Amino acid sequence: MILGHQIMKRFIFSLTFLIITAMAFSQTSADTIDVWVNDTVLRCNVDSIALDAGEGYVTYEWSTGELSQIIWVQSGGNYSVEVFDGTNTESTDCRYYNARIEQSSDTICYQGEMILSVAPNNLSYAWRVSGNPTMIGTDFFLPVSPSTKTTYSVEVMVADQSCLDTISIDVYPRMYVEFFQLNEVCWAGDCKGQVKAIASGGFPDYIYDWGAAKVDPDDPSFALGLCPEELNQLIITDSIGCEFDTSYSLELYEKPEIEVTYSP
Repeated sequence: MILGHQIMKRFIFSLTFLIITAMAFSQTSADTIDVWVNDTVLRCNVDSIALDAGEGYVTYEWSTGELSQIIWVQSGGNYSVEVFDGTNTESTDCRYYNARIEQSSDTICYQGEMILSVAPNNLSYAWRVSGNPTMIGTDFFLPVSPSTKTTYSVEVMVADQSCLDTISIDVYPRMYVEFFQLNEVCWAGDCKGQVKAIASGGFPDYIYDWGAAKVDPDDPSFALGLCPEELNQLIITDSIGCEFDTSYSLELYEKPEIEVTYSP
């Protein structure tokens, strides 16, 4: 029984070793670049690639200081290698671009704007909304203001090579506001308007900014002393910093007409 357990453990170990080896070989063969054949290499958002200076040389010396036939690189840049075959010295170099979309966040406030940008910024680009073939930009950056969750893609091109990177931008819930005018204002210049604003949506609690208007110190959603001839601005900010910029005009009630008559 113990022998059976030992055989099973050896089998599992051997199988695991074969799987790991096969995965490593697959990754290495797929991501290995012959620097004598490729002087420009483009990839999109990869962890690393291998640069191979070829077999049969006595010594290798890379610009990174490494002395092996193959080196793994993560960052884009210029890489060169000098090889010695026992008689002659040869050298070559390779320009590697690892392009990717850079952004500060993957979530945006409702009606907010975000700038998507690609590094490096000196190649050719074609931006699209995923699922739509129409190109929406060709610069290295793209201003976006989605109203719902949207996936953007950029095709990066250099020489005869291209690759694709994508990013999904989600949208925080929008905010809403209702205004309630609490008193009657009868004529222009009668700056005694009182308005209550009630916010919803987004992420409570809310901060109410009425600008220059007076505010009830116990209830900042309540503005006082508003004038009917002015457009009263209100900026509501929720707990995560999203803003809702809106305004309110007082309803002006008609002044009563007084007719004076005289009786003889």
